[in-house]
Amino acid sequence: QMGQQNSFETVKNAHGGTEIHKHWYPGYGSYWDQLRESIVSKKGLGNWKGFIWHQGTQEVWNEYEDTSLTYLGNLTGLIREVRVAMFAASLPGTWQCKEQIPVVVVQIGYWPQGGRWQRVREAQADYTASDPKAELVKTDDLSRFYHFDAPSFLIGGNRIARAYQAAMQASVSCPQTSAPTYSPTNSPTTLYQFCAQLKQNQCSGDCSWIKDGPNSRCGTTSSNPPPGPTPPTGGPPSGCGDCARFTNNKDCNACDPICSWSGKNKACSIA
Repeated sequence: QMGQQNSFETVKNAHGGTEIHKHWYPGYGSYWDQLRESIVSKKGLGNWKGFIWHQGTQEVWNEYEDTSLTYLGNLTGLIREVRVAMFAASLPGTWQCKEQIPVVVVQIGYWPQGGRWQRVREAQADYTASDPKAELVKTDDLSRFYHFDAPSFLIGGNRIARAYQAAMQASVSCPQTSAPTYSPTNSPTTLYQFCAQLKQNQCSGDCSWIKDGPNSRCGTTSSNPPPGPTPPTGGPPSGCGDCARFTNNKDCNACDPICSWSGKNKACSIA
């Protein structure tokens, strides 16, 4: 009943007998590219609303490595990168940060039993306990067989829906991304060096983002020359903060150590 008033699509990625690190882990697992592509391919067609993870039994069967010991770290890394992909594939403003995307983890059920099995269950519970937007669905009171029977599917599905609803309603504080503030009295660098180390989402105030293709960077909005090396005559208005505008070794090196000349590329860039 929860979904009767809204249209939605469920995208399923499933393979039997898989382990997180070997098959799903970002950048390594044999099915990671498939999973990620299923997310990014939906960009422009709607917004991602959550991630449900139902896996874990196979982690106990590896005869060469006890992967139950690393399950929590692998699960954490997987969910982090799935959220990154979903955040990027959703329309701006859908989520304020990737951490807001709800996650439901279905805990492995009654079968199997033993030390490794219990560690996987505990890892799944520990992850959801540490993430405000994640919920755990228990299934150890359902089917006693290694595959769920029909009643177990129906009951489990209802639990997943209600866990998702709880995760949606939970709140989480997004990480702060405010730009660092430059102060000449307590900073060991010049304004030009300070701006050059900032990422695009931090480049503001006395710094501005300079669009220059692959050499795009954060530079300074000030037209005053920096202390230390003096920009050569005819140099760029913003001085040594705009290294890429120097076209020869001599002018570039005049702004050392802010700028560095590459003989191979015959280009000046921020050191």
